[in-house]
Amino acid sequence: MKKYYMTIPQQRKDGLYLTNYGNPGNSAVLEYNRKTRFPLIPLISNTAEKGEKIGIYLIKPAYDTTDIWLGEFIKELDVLSTEKGFEYDTPTIIDCSASEVIDNHLELFGSLIETVEDGDSIYCDVSYGTKPIPMIMLMFTNFAYRFRKNVMIEKLVYGAVAHNTTPPQSNLFDVTALFYLNATVNTIPQTQDPVSLIKELIKM
Repeated sequence: MKKYYMTIPQQRKDGLYLTNYGNPGNSAVLEYNRKTRFPLIPLISNTAEKGEKIGIYLIKPAYDTTDIWLGEFIKELDVLSTEKGFEYDTPTIIDCSASEVIDNHLELFGSLIETVEDGDSIYCDVSYGTKPIPMIMLMFTNFAYRFRKNVMIEKLVYGAVAHNTTPPQSNLFDVTALFYLNATVNTIPQTQDPVSLIKELIKM
């Protein structure tokens, strides 16, 4: 099953812009010709197929504004579902504490690994959330890739907004290659010259 993951933004009510994301890397899965607040929307638009059912998994930090942005995301998702013809069950909400203590991070990781099954295709947006959350999502994708059968980490994407421009300029980036390079680095054997080996991998 195709499963899509993102963290619901915690920005203030007027702090999350509708924007036309640029696509500097010319990634086919990130092309999107309308405004959105959520980098996951272009990814779903270009990968969910007519007639299929997808899974939506949303990390929801305990902030007052996340309820607002959850509602806005569902509105955009409903429009996209109607246009593209895919279906989805009620999104799975993964609540997490606003506290940054390690026990809460580990609890979030534990909740995420329960959502993946053999044969899943995983798509993640790592744009939002406090700094540890993208790290936890990387841990989750690494777990899924290594310990579930036939799981593919299809795409990890990141949306960046340059607030020093008027209007703020926004771009989407495909960072999936970093995941697979990290997975490779974690499995290469001991070698006399690891730097040269990694540099060769980067050139591939």
